[in-house]
Amino acid sequence: MVNTLSPLKINQFRKMSPLLNSIARTLIEAWRDFISIRTIYEALVTKSSKGELTKEEMKRLEVMKADVKAFNDLISGYLGEVEKLGGIVEGLKVCAFGFPIVIKGSAARMVMLSWTPADGDTLYFHEVDESFTERQPIINEGVFI
Repeated sequence: MVNTLSPLKINQFRKMSPLLNSIARTLIEAWRDFISIRTIYEALVTKSSKGELTKEEMKRLEVMKADVKAFNDLISGYLGEVEKLGGIVEGLKVCAFGFPIVIKGSAARMVMLSWTPADGDTLYFHEVDESFTERQPIINEGVFI
């Protein structure tokens, strides 16, 4: 859950970015590994539901179940880390992270700072009721609290 009572400041985000890069690299590698086994796993689960598995396939399915559980545990742990930092994961495949920040001025409002590892030092934002795909580049960091 996003901590809406304590929006982040951009300089706070920049201090966290090495940690977020590390989390993102781990998530991207885990996702790639998971995708590589998912098709086989799903085929074995389908065969299992029909009672058509050989003994070797049953053993393989048990190993893969453990792998899937480990993947889920890994993802849950890292999602929890991002939440502890005050953010959310807006897109797992690209590791898009969102953090509440405030635009100052007469139209002050909370928006979501949006970042992926592919963005490098460029930061983006989108309205709270919009998605990652609607984000815009932050051109002037001075308009944010």
